[in-house]
Amino acid sequence: MRLLLCREHCFWTHDGNGTIKRTHRSRNIRVSYTRYPFSVTLHQAAIEKIFVDAMSTRGLFIDYSTTVDDWKILPAVDHDDEHWIEVTLCHMTDSSANSTDQSQNNDIDEETRKAVIHAKYVIGCDGA
Repeated sequence: MRLLLCREHCFWTHDGNGTIKRTHRSRNIRVSYTRYPFSVTLHQAAIEKIFVDAMSTRGLFIDYSTTVDDWKILPAVDHDDEHWIEVTLCHMTDSSANSTDQSQNNDIDEETRKAVIHAKYVIGCDGA
């Protein structure tokens, strides 16, 4: 079996006429001293779909209409061994926002549209 290595990356976009066109090309830099001397590129949308699909099989979801309003690391006397971080979430839209499942957000204050959660880990994901 012969392996054909990609020597360049091409970037494509819609051209407005229902087709796509190449907008940019860049050289694929080959590094010979690594175990795998090539690169693999996967678009962010494809990676996000993998995560969203895996989360949905576990009953989890992403609420795109929520942002972090505040967070703090709790002093040792204010937390149990599992939840060291307190995060205040702010829901930016009304209950008709897409991807929002209010049944899982029992601690939401309907007046301020804020919720306080306690977590062991917090991961910030802001896209690009």
